[in-house]
Amino acid sequence: YFDYFDTHGIDVWLQVEPGDADVETLIDLVLNQYGHHSCVKGFGVDVEWYEYSATDDFGVPVTDAQAEAWENRVKSHNSDYTLFLKHFTPDWMPPNYRGDIVFVDDSQKLRNLDAMVNEFGIWASTFYPNTVMFQYGYEADEKWWSKLANPPKDIGDALDDAIPNDMGVFWVDFTLGTVFP
Repeated sequence: YFDYFDTHGIDVWLQVEPGDADVETLIDLVLNQYGHHSCVKGFGVDVEWYEYSATDDFGVPVTDAQAEAWENRVKSHNSDYTLFLKHFTPDWMPPNYRGDIVFVDDSQKLRNLDAMVNEFGIWASTFYPNTVMFQYGYEADEKWWSKLANPPKDIGDALDDAIPNDMGVFWVDFTLGTVFP
């Protein structure tokens, strides 16, 4: 897949759901294995799964020191790489450190497209001027996105029109077959 991505202009960030694993070790393992591919643009951490447990079922918030250390580790592999941190609650992101981090919102269970644009807009404003990305297409929102003519494009266009620091959007794999049969 990575060879194909390399030759077809497809960019990827390699994401982990770390659980109890040491994130800096994961960064090294993943980027040592796949970092030679030109398609790789960086590394991502789904914070919802960082130190996940029955009592911390939304993961554990990332401190400023952790975010800076993780970003430095990613950039030690390639100074052009970016780190992304993903969650649906801004409070789980580092409180002050921004660096060159891309902040990804994966909220779901939203009332409609306007509610999504509003919530994602708040996320974008919170982390401005950093780049933000959005993950969507969850089953919990299918009741309204299924009524759109072209859900991935329609949602992406609405976000792009409303959010100046929006770098990208991506559809979740759970419903990918529904929108791209």
